[in-house]
Amino acid sequence: MAAHRHDSRTDIRIGSRLQPLGEPRATGLTRSTARRAARDLKRRRGNSLVLVTAILVLLVIVATAFISRTQASRQVSSAQQQATQRDERAAALREELAAMLRDSLFPQPVSPSALTAPGRGYRVDPNDSTIRTVTSSWERLRIEPNARLFGIDRDTLPVDLQPDFAYNVAPFETRPWTNWPDFLSPNFPYGPGQPNGLVAGTGGVPIGDANPWGNPGFGDFRALRSTEPVRIDTNGDGVPDSFSHWAHMSWIATANNGFRVCKDISDVVGNSLTNMDETDNTKPFAVALPYEQWLPNFPPAGVSNATQFRTRVNDWFSNTYANVYASSAAMPNFFRLGDLPTDLRNEVSKTLADTDGDGFTDAFWFLAPTTVERSLRYLVAVSVIDNSSMLNVNVGTRGNPKNTGGLTPTDLALVGNPVTDGERNGFFDNPAHTYDGIGLVPSLYFAADSAANTGLYSPAFIGWTRDRFGDATTDSLTFLQAIGMKDAGGVANPSIRDELNYPNNEWAEFYSPLERLRYWKAGPLRSDLPAFALTPFTMGDELELRAFYGQNTPWTLSRLERAVNTQIASNSFLRSMPERVETNEKLFQLTNRGLMLDNRHKLTTVSGARNDLIPAWLWPTPYPDPRVDYNRDNQIGDNDGDLIVDNTPQAAAAADLDYAAYLRQTKRIDLRRAMDEPAVGSSTTPTPAQ
Repeated sequence: MAAHRHDSRTDIRIGSRLQPLGEPRATGLTRSTARRAARDLKRRRGNSLVLVTAILVLLVIVATAFISRTQASRQVSSAQQQATQRDERAAALREELAAMLRDSLFPQPVSPSALTAPGRGYRVDPNDSTIRTVTSSWERLRIEPNARLFGIDRDTLPVDLQPDFAYNVAPFETRPWTNWPDFLSPNFPYGPGQPNGLVAGTGGVPIGDANPWGNPGFGDFRALRSTEPVRIDTNGDGVPDSFSHWAHMSWIATANNGFRVCKDISDVVGNSLTNMDETDNTKPFAVALPYEQWLPNFPPAGVSNATQFRTRVNDWFSNTYANVYASSAAMPNFFRLGDLPTDLRNEVSKTLADTDGDGFTDAFWFLAPTTVERSLRYLVAVSVIDNSSMLNVNVGTRGNPKNTGGLTPTDLALVGNPVTDGERNGFFDNPAHTYDGIGLVPSLYFAADSAANTGLYSPAFIGWTRDRFGDATTDSLTFLQAIGMKDAGGVANPSIRDELNYPNNEWAEFYSPLERLRYWKAGPLRSDLPAFALTPFTMGDELELRAFYGQNTPWTLSRLERAVNTQIASNSFLRSMPERVETNEKLFQLTNRGLMLDNRHKLTTVSGARNDLIPAWLWPTPYPDPRVDYNRDNQIGDNDGDLIVDNTPQAAAAADLDYAAYLRQTKRIDLRRAMDEPAVGSSTTPTPAQ
């Protein structure tokens, strides 16, 4: 048996190692190893702490990045939501304004309940108590489904085939005018609506025929703005040389909508006119007074500071309007903002807006009928103009003294007779507003207008050359070539030219009334699909003309601009040179006088003047009357006079024929049929003679 053999072993823990029993005890080397092991353990514990700390820092960074991205996403989402809401509200307001213009073509019935509310619902003629007119502040009824364009109020009280309120009509003429208030103040113009009116015109004659029965909003078009401001003669030479004020601005507030004018947008709630009770004279009326209308022969006096302007505004938007509108104390409304000192510009901009970006004020601010969103209220400034008040270059042709007689709408003169003095009567070649190319200054111009660096047209002035029309030479891209009357080589359009009655040097130049008629039917009447290779000007040309109201847009050069003038200063009828940056008030933006001499704001390529209907006052009767023999066949539908068609086949047939004749008698001769469309009932091929 070995001396050192062990039958069993029991381990004991020494430090971090196991030491078998019966083994020799640890030496000094063993103790040193144990100490190193302890130190290693402490180091490993420190590394663990560093690792844990690093992980925690990374978690903090990740959490911070997550929170930041979440906040950014929330901010972006909120901004997108606000932008979407603004766009939706703007779209809704556009739709409402478009509907307002559409509804103005039809009569909006008056509620009979207005006649039960004296003062608030109606006013009485002081000289005849039987004459009562409904106020502007009383809500109207919905337009009836069977209402006619440019029609008259309905017939319900009683049914007698006469309108209940004959003065409530949809105006046939498109005229920027507001009916003056009836029986409210003798300071309003004389007329049936104010038999005691004191406001007089030239020579002391009372201003008449402009105040018929009906209050503002009846028989007028309040939403329309004047095409241009009133012209005045500032130096007494008998020639207008500047603009003074707008005679009419767009007004969109009515009793049936929530738009309300705001006279000072620094406090949109406190300064919006909301009083719809015309018996309450303690607050300005909201819609009862024609705040949007100025008399043309009373130019407002100027203001020199913000205080004067605010005083004039407060007097204007009050029930003392009748005392100031027919005087020089009227509120001024036509400012070139770039000319005003800072304080006056800020004050003017609180009341008036520049809707088209031309640098001149042209509209009121209106508080829109929208809910408050994030403490925001919406303001709109609206300016509506009538394209039919301008000269449509797609319709105008030549004024020929020998045969221009109004055969078609094309008998509007772009040019006249180019070789005869006194017959250059067109818009382009009229010496009243263009240079004739030989150094003479027309009657509307000062000699200084053609000089350089005047601030008016520097370095270009308005000019016209006959070459641009295309009836003198074969200059490229002329007006006649642009619309397809001639080709690029100057050859006349064979489908339009009048070869039988005019020499070939006058073909396709609109000397012939037959050419003008052919052009009208094949081109302007079907501008969306013109025939015979005609190419009328398009909406693209129109947008360039309407942008900035007369100011040249330098970054676009439309086909119309290329056709009407060259890029040479002396022949710049529309000032369309790229270097003329007129959209910036610090560069070449037109002054007051420059805007008056401008030709751009007088032209259009799109107009909607109707020629198929006649005004309601020329209709045979206000409504179809079964007692009237419209077709003069000695047959009528109502023989017993009860306003109901008799219950017989003969009466029913007569009523149908008379109704068709009635409709025909409310229309003009139809000139809209195109040349290549056969007339109703005609044969498409000639019938041989028998």
